[in-house]
Amino acid sequence: MYLDSGNIEEINQCLKMELIGGVTTNPTLVDKDEVDLEYVRELTKGKKFFVQVNGDSKVVMVQHFEILYARFKDSIIYKVPISEQGVEIIRYIKE
Repeated sequence: MYLDSGNIEEINQCLKMELIGGVTTNPTLVDKDEVDLEYVRELTKGKKFFVQVNGDSKVVMVQHFEILYARFKDSIIYKVPISEQGVEIIRYIKE
């Protein structure tokens, strides 16, 4: 089970209770909870951490992916919204 949250208290509580296999976020959660992705990555070490690529165009989504990849490499799982642009981003990431 994965916690869909950016709330540090919720994440800590679920991790302490060993209820989750990881955390998944999206741009709305990141903005709402002012999430420090690096801090959450540290909290979830040994667990899966999903971060969604964000943007309103292919160019912006590619830029966001490249920023995330430069920071996290393969230590997170990248989520991509399924849309025409999203499919193009998935192809880009796979290459």
